[in-house]
Amino acid sequence: MHYVTAREMYNIAKAPEAGKTGNPNAYRDFAIQQPANRKIFCNHHYALMEYSKNRVSLEVHCDLSNTVLKYKESPLEHIEGEDISRVDVVHSQGSLIRLQVEGKGECTVSCNKSEHRKQRKTVGNFKMPFDLSWNEMV
Repeated sequence: MHYVTAREMYNIAKAPEAGKTGNPNAYRDFAIQQPANRKIFCNHHYALMEYSKNRVSLEVHCDLSNTVLKYKESPLEHIEGEDISRVDVVHSQGSLIRLQVEGKGECTVSCNKSEHRKQRKTVGNFKMPFDLSWNEMV
């Protein structure tokens, strides 16, 4: 194997122990997933409440300051607003299912292009707190 991290090498070594066969490249994330900071950027300290393939829930640890959250590998691109305290994003197969943001004031939400919205990004301004399902965001 060329160019694997220690985490990836550990995963590749653990896969055969669990009875997996085939291309070792397929097991780079077998036991230990990529760290969240590879997929989420926040300009303040945050605590992950839940982190999985289809859900990211976090609490932001900063009061009364402009918060910027950027997401990689998610239909949600970014959230920006004053005094954001908690964000819960649920998505599946490239589509946003639910977005819940707690805080005070307004925030801007930007979504990546998807099969449903090929032409442009969706951008909206919302008064916090809010809890939206996919149908409400379209």
